[in-house]
Order: sequence, then C-alpha cells, then structure tokens
Amino acid sequence: VELLTDDGLVQTVKQTLTETVKAAKLGTIAFPLDSSLASASNYKIRLTVVGEVPVVAGLSAAFSIEATQATAHVAFLDTATWDGTEILKGTAHPIKFEAKIGFTGGATVNIDLLDAVTGRTKATVLRKDIETDSTADPPASWEVSWLVPSTLQATPASATTGSYYLRARMSFGTDSVEATTPSFFVREAFAWHATAYGACSKECGDGVETRTVTCIDVAAAATTVDSKCQFSIGSPPESSRTCNLKPCGTMGFKSGPWSEC
Repeated sequence: VELLTDDGLVQTVKQTLTETVKAAKLGTIAFPLDSSLASASNYKIRLTVVGEVPVVAGLSAAFSIEATQATAHVAFLDTATWDGTEILKGTAHPIKFEAKIGFTGGATVNIDLLDAVTGRTKATVLRKDIETDSTADPPASWEVSWLVPSTLQATPASATTGSYYLRARMSFGTDSVEATTPSFFVREAFAWHATAYGACSKECGDGVETRTVTCIDVAAAATTVDSKCQFSIGSPPESSRTCNLKPCGTMGFKSGPWSEC
C-alpha cells in the first residue's frame, strides 16, 4: 500500500497476506498517516499485489488530506490572587494550574518566574510531565507549594506595578502553548522598624536623641530576633543621633547702676 501525490511517493505501508487467495475477496487495510503530511487535494492510494501471477496494481481516485493542529490547553486557576499581590521572600505560596492535551500522548509543563520589565527568566518553579489516554479526558488540575527564593531582588517600595509574573509553558513535540499570571510584588519577609526619636538629652548645646529599632516578621506582624533582619536585609538603621536645640550662652558678670547713697 502506497500513498502518492502528483510529485511521487510520500509514504509506504507494507501489508503481507499469509493466506492463499483462491478467489475474489473483499478486505480492508488500515494504516496511520504520517503526521508531517502537508494539506493537499491530490493524494492517491496505490495497492500492489505481488504473487506467482503477474503484478497487479490499482490506483484510487484523488482525495484530500487536511493537517490538523493538535489541541492543548494550560491555564492558571487563581490568576485573581496574583494580580498586584505581595509575596514574601523565603515563604511558601500556592500555585494552582490545569492542563489538557487533546491527543493521546504526553507533554511537559514548565512553570517559570519572569522579570516583568525585562521578560527574563529568574527562576524555575516547576517541571511536570503529563499524559492522557483519551482526547475526551477533562483538564487535570494541580496545586503545588512554591518556596519564593530568598535571593530574589525585592520590588522597590516606589513601584506601582508588580515586578514579577509566572509563565506556564506546555510543550509537546515542536509545539507549545502557554499562560501567564498578572504581575505581582515580591517583598522582604523581615523588616527593620524604628520608632520616632525621643527628646534631646540637652536643652542647649550638643546632646543625643535615641529611638528603638526592632526586627519585624512581616507575615506574623510581630517582633523577632535582630539576626533575621541582619541576614535578610543587612544592618539596622541608626538608633541614636546628635541634637542641638540651641547654642548655650556664655557665663559672666553684668553690672547695673549704682544705688543712692
């Protein structure tokens, strides 16, 4: 069995009959089409029978083959929770996504963290192989816990839009489909907190004013040990500074007018 076009042979399928054909017989031969075939309307099938008798060949009428794009789908299920949200470095954050391939076989899903300004990949979050046994299977969904890297650069406090986003890319063969989340902010998990400065220690001349500086666990909204802030964001701000409310006057004697005798 051969598949032909006007330009010649494009695919050969061999079929051997092990029985002896003694009379006219009606049969069916099925074979898969090569997935790389181009769409065209001039395909034909040639069937050749080889035996003790002279070769007999038959040629079908022309027919069309249309190439179809394999359908695939990947999506994040919680996009609203990412839009402008603040994620803390070094903490776990859930990611929910679904994927479906509209053909029997497998694909690979890669989820990456990208810089919202440059579009460059900053970290790989997940790599997962998926398979399906039926094109009728509904999309499968997953939830994974992502540990936000402590090495990421935090979003500047002045930024009004998020500095990172996630991209899910599902690859199958040479094709791929992808989905992205809205951009979000990445914040430090620990922060220094300083109170207002107290009163100056001197009413005039050089004095000292002090304030209290503590390390805050942002997620817990509670004070924690200073070493966590020092490791995460560096040295604390100053807790004291000099002050001078006014210069001090010089001391001396001042004489007034004499009294009457």
